[in-house]
Amino acid sequence: MTRGARPQRPQRKRSARLWWLIPLGVTCLAFALRFYRLADMPPGLHYDEAFNGMDVTTMLSKPIWQWPIFFNGNFGREPLFLYLLAGAQRLLGPGIVTLRLVAALVGALLTPALMWLAWEMGPSLGANRRRLAPWAGMAVLTLLWSQIYARFALRVELFALLEVLSFAALWRAWRTNVIRWWAIAGVIAGLSFYSYLPSRLLPFISVPLALLAIWRYREQLTQRRAGIAIVALTGILVALPLAVYFVRNPLAFSTRLSQVSVLGEGITAIWHNIWATIQMVIVAGDINPRDNLPGRPVFDLVMFVPFLLGVISLLRRLLRPAALFLLSWLVIMLVPTIFSNYAPSFQRAIGAMPALALIAALGLDRAVAWADKRWPRGLRWYQATGWAALAAGIVITWRAFATWSASPELFFARDVGFVKLAAELTNDDAPGPIYLSPRGEDLPTIRYLLLRDATPPELRGFDGHVCVCLPAEGAARFVFLTGEDLRGPQLLQTYLPDGYFQTLVTDPAGRPWATRLVQPAGGRVQFPEMIAAPTTLSDGVGLLGYWLSDTALHPGERLYVRLFWRADARPAADYTTFVHLLQQGADGAMRQVVGVDAPPGKGTCATTGWAPGEIIVDELQMVLPPDLSAGRYWLTIGMYRPATGERLQVPGHSDDQIVLASLTTR
Repeated sequence: MTRGARPQRPQRKRSARLWWLIPLGVTCLAFALRFYRLADMPPGLHYDEAFNGMDVTTMLSKPIWQWPIFFNGNFGREPLFLYLLAGAQRLLGPGIVTLRLVAALVGALLTPALMWLAWEMGPSLGANRRRLAPWAGMAVLTLLWSQIYARFALRVELFALLEVLSFAALWRAWRTNVIRWWAIAGVIAGLSFYSYLPSRLLPFISVPLALLAIWRYREQLTQRRAGIAIVALTGILVALPLAVYFVRNPLAFSTRLSQVSVLGEGITAIWHNIWATIQMVIVAGDINPRDNLPGRPVFDLVMFVPFLLGVISLLRRLLRPAALFLLSWLVIMLVPTIFSNYAPSFQRAIGAMPALALIAALGLDRAVAWADKRWPRGLRWYQATGWAALAAGIVITWRAFATWSASPELFFARDVGFVKLAAELTNDDAPGPIYLSPRGEDLPTIRYLLLRDATPPELRGFDGHVCVCLPAEGAARFVFLTGEDLRGPQLLQTYLPDGYFQTLVTDPAGRPWATRLVQPAGGRVQFPEMIAAPTTLSDGVGLLGYWLSDTALHPGERLYVRLFWRADARPAADYTTFVHLLQQGADGAMRQVVGVDAPPGKGTCATTGWAPGEIIVDELQMVLPPDLSAGRYWLTIGMYRPATGERLQVPGHSDDQIVLASLTTR
């Protein structure tokens, strides 16, 4: 080495040490973007997030060995994200920030994970890894897609993180051929199967690589046979418990896939989805306001050009393992949205998001390398232009995220109304239960947020379209989602003449979204249309009376039957109500002509939820046969256990049914 070259060595070492400040700074930026105003950007708490929170609450009431390995509710969910949520909720208690904390952490860690993957793949892609790594970490921050899911307490972005980590470990294992890295890659890949549905496609990414290696890289493949066996074995062993569960419960594996698949709709639907998925890159993205500014593509104009350059670079090197891997990753992870409804769906294509970011970073690196080769001595300016493009992409994306967070559409798309309603209920310290309609018990957002209340109100529910519940006496409040239940308030206004209405929540247009009917203590309870027919059944069930839409039978038309039940005690089982129209045959035996069987309120007023003293008004309807013959018929009702058909006992009636009325045709 010449005398003049010696002073440069310490400077190069110092430069290498200082370079690590760049990815550190990019990681800090990622954490800042993911965590800033986490509680209110976006507003609301979506049904799916709250559903996860309620499942976590149930989990925390059990020992860890009783936690499920798969959650069947809400269309089925893999467990790993919920396990992480459980840890956060154990430490911090229930709340919006608690739920989103895990998602934000996962979203922030995606940046250093991508930098690691880019560092490992850089030489194989012909890229400068010192540029490619931090640029890949920044590129994912230019995607509104990624920013939104980093604020969404769902399991989807956890899969994106795990796939990137498994690929990074795999590339390091391939490069170093160290057993430890093969095993780490297998463990992470196995864990990804506990995150989200597209993980099932991960093995298919290796198929093109395996064929290429057999064709052109057989010697390297032979040298790494032991490592490949280790990654496959460890991945299988880690994923085995979930696989065994799916073997024993095949519907858990296939139900969601069959619900969203378009394979049965023919080739036209698939071609439509392929074209829509291609267009999502720059033309039109996901139209669901929950997941995107409706129609905004993946890339803005600033980042689309680098992405296009990256694709061209990969296609030129298609027969190199890294290029083929990156393209295979992108294509395979777009399959879930191509073959499902509502394409393009950013949620279902989440596995392709890191690949898109990495390709865009590669395009920037290739552009800088090309410019430096063509016009030397301007490298610093070219690299500064790359940094500026990424910074501009991040600023554009953050502005889009702020616009999306303030969008009035999120009031409905992200259940903002339910969060406001939960706050109103928390502040309601009046005595008596609160009834919710029309969704009844199915309001996880409200129920989860009320977990923070030291003395939460007693919540009860029904679907006012078919059923209402009310106490026989005492104060009570009834909350209605105004646009979803028009019938319930009308009925209760008749039954509770001393009650009065209040507006609780308004929508962005200023219209009432949730109203409250307040029944004061000592307020009257009346049923003016009811025909009294007091009868006591077994298991705490009593009948007060009934109402019929007509006193005669009209062939081919509907007959409405309204039943007024009273709970003398809480029933021990969920019973099904039957309403049968009977006719006496020539032999004197009674035969059913038509009937309807349904649980009270179609399940929203289930008998196990009846409180002592409560009155339940349930309405059923039956369509009379068009060829109904003239004559006399008997309308009978009762209740039975659906599993066994065993009826509730009706004293004095051997057949355990109540004859409501004798009707004739007209």
